[in-house]
Amino acid sequence: MIFEDILEKIGVFGRYQQRLYLAICLRTFCSGMVTFMHVFLAGEMDHWCQTPELDIVNCTKWSLDEDQCIQAKKSVGIPLAGSDSSYEYENCKRYNLTGIEPSDWFPGWVTSNVTDDTLQCDAGWVYDTSQFKTSIVTDFDLVCDKKSLPDLAQSMYFVGVLFSSTFVGAFSDKYGRYKVFIFLITTGAFIICMTGLSNSYVMFIIIRALTGVTFFSANVVGFILNNYAYKYSWFQFLRLLAQLGEHLLGISSISFWCGGYMLAAGLGYFIRQWRILSFVMSAFPILLCLFIPLLSESPRWLLSKGRMTEAQKVIRRIAKVNKKDLPDEFFNSLEIQEQEKPQAKSENQPSVVDLFRYPYLRLKTIVLLIIWFITNLVYYGLSLSTGDLGVDFYVSVFVSGAVEVPAYLYVTFALDWFGRKLNLCGSLVLGGTACLITLLINAGVWKTIVAMIGKFAITITFAIMYIFTTEQFPTVVRNVGLGMCSALSRLGSVSAPLIFIVSDFWEPLPFVVFGVLSIAGGLTSLLLPETKGKNLPETIEEGEQFGKKPKVLSADQDDKDTSINIPVPADGQNDKLQVPGTINESYLPE
Repeated sequence: MIFEDILEKIGVFGRYQQRLYLAICLRTFCSGMVTFMHVFLAGEMDHWCQTPELDIVNCTKWSLDEDQCIQAKKSVGIPLAGSDSSYEYENCKRYNLTGIEPSDWFPGWVTSNVTDDTLQCDAGWVYDTSQFKTSIVTDFDLVCDKKSLPDLAQSMYFVGVLFSSTFVGAFSDKYGRYKVFIFLITTGAFIICMTGLSNSYVMFIIIRALTGVTFFSANVVGFILNNYAYKYSWFQFLRLLAQLGEHLLGISSISFWCGGYMLAAGLGYFIRQWRILSFVMSAFPILLCLFIPLLSESPRWLLSKGRMTEAQKVIRRIAKVNKKDLPDEFFNSLEIQEQEKPQAKSENQPSVVDLFRYPYLRLKTIVLLIIWFITNLVYYGLSLSTGDLGVDFYVSVFVSGAVEVPAYLYVTFALDWFGRKLNLCGSLVLGGTACLITLLINAGVWKTIVAMIGKFAITITFAIMYIFTTEQFPTVVRNVGLGMCSALSRLGSVSAPLIFIVSDFWEPLPFVVFGVLSIAGGLTSLLLPETKGKNLPETIEEGEQFGKKPKVLSADQDDKDTSINIPVPADGQNDKLQVPGTINESYLPE
């Protein structure tokens, strides 16, 4: 008896699977919120030097209201940056007003300066709180020579994600999906709560990095834990929703990411103090912890480890929740033990090294790695730069999340309509072109519209890459190939915030980088073969030949052996990964 037969007996989409699916969707929702909460916690605001000499001035003496008083003190104490016509004040310099009486300048506060002697901001800063009441920028004075530190903090978050992605899969294989998943979400929820208690910048970036290590990494384990319950129910569920495509459940789960993204913008709009906002957002990961008693270890994993007694308990529990009766003799079959017990690994089992051993397979692997890096770089770069488009900050962040929903819906249909290759190339080129066009448009509504077109396009790329990548790799190394690409893509995520740091040298630089790399990635994707309607490669040899154009041999070469001598593992070693022709199952890890 195979596990799919067991699943049919206990219910393929019963109450237990519905609980599990809801928990995974909530986890995805929280991940979207936690990832992009940084743009509100580290919100930038206009600032200028504190001038202690002006603190004693009472503006009512000259009949000035509060706003006029602030403007008067700025014009007296802060020098202008650039030409007078731009009327922009220096952020990091002030006039030295020591020894000058207020009566010498205040009655005519928009007249010429009383001194040309300037100082650095030696007494702190004054912040414009019209948009953000507080942020880590105001609490830790992350301005002037420290203005790159907020972007560095977000980069550290992705460093945590990169670090954890290297071991979380192995941990879940060794200690169990459920245990690792529960550890990550509970520890992550606690760490997220600690964000608002940060009393220094160092503490803040440590917490953000640990958030990436724990809570975001629960995505991977949760996806694996969720997978075992739907192997069979995919098809039954899709029959009820014909024409929506084979990726519907995955797309619907990912859409919750967009919901968390958009809710972060809504909460940020109503809560302008970063500590309170972080506490409110941490309530959602805590809510996720309520699902802990309702879930169990993956019975497939328990069976694969030979832990029959524990597997039977979990199967009985699932059947009870799904209101299915299982007789005792159901577990007496020796077929379960024989077919589900662990199999010894072959010393010659194909590995990721084989992806670089053969020329055409190596070319496809390198192209995929490049596109994964570019996709993550541009996606997170556009997501984190929405506040610089010249429209309301909160509206732009909300719209940036909202445009992902139609992007995912488009992918659901378009892959079967236009194929993978055309969609991938087109979305990358469109996204890159939109990034470059923004350089020609002044900040405002039109620049926002063009930037959102770019975000829409790169989101399509993001969704396609998971599917297209798994179809390129042979079955025997499909999961490890996807894992390698996903791990390298984290370098793009880490790099995205850092690009905004170097924009101080040339402001348009980030969008130039995003645009050029995205178009280059689109053109590079043309080197990959189309996979729509093709039989997917299973062995390394088939992977090397897949997509190759047949060579025209001359008469004297007809009798020569042109086959490739590639070792193929013995039968039975690839049963776990072999799901020919079924795209969704081919890339969902066991």
